[in-house]
Amino acid sequence: MFTGVAFITGATSGIGQATAQSFARKGAKRIVLVDLGDLSVTVSLLRGVETLSVQADVSDEAQVKAAMAAAVNKWGRVDYAAMAQLNNDAPGLVETPMTAGQVITEDSAPDVLPMARPGMPEELADVITFMCCEEAASYVNSVMWSVDGGPMVH
Repeated sequence: MFTGVAFITGATSGIGQATAQSFARKGAKRIVLVDLGDLSVTVSLLRGVETLSVQADVSDEAQVKAAMAAAVNKWGRVDYAAMAQLNNDAPGLVETPMTAGQVITEDSAPDVLPMARPGMPEELADVITFMCCEEAASYVNSVMWSVDGGPMVH
């Protein structure tokens, strides 16, 4: 499904790491991993995939441009960008290291989250890779995907 180069920010853990794994499962053979943290765990999860690890702060435009330039320098192109600034997914509470400690109990979850649980990084990753997939989402345009477990419905 994915034959080009994927560029993924926040790849140390959580949604970014799950997105890298989703791209790999769906055929990506070259993945650029961008984050401030240690990317070695994510690299080890991507067997059979060529990776380029770039330590960068994605809130700094110059660092993002430098990471993109490193990818283009190595592989000549970037075909898919899974970045907070580009993807239009609207996550609700997702179980990641960043949300660790946010208290949702079995008793309170139905009041806050109609699905009675937080989302998993893999669930967001699958939406992100769907949005990047030319075959699956070729006619999707200007959509905000609400991936939040349904509180707006509740």
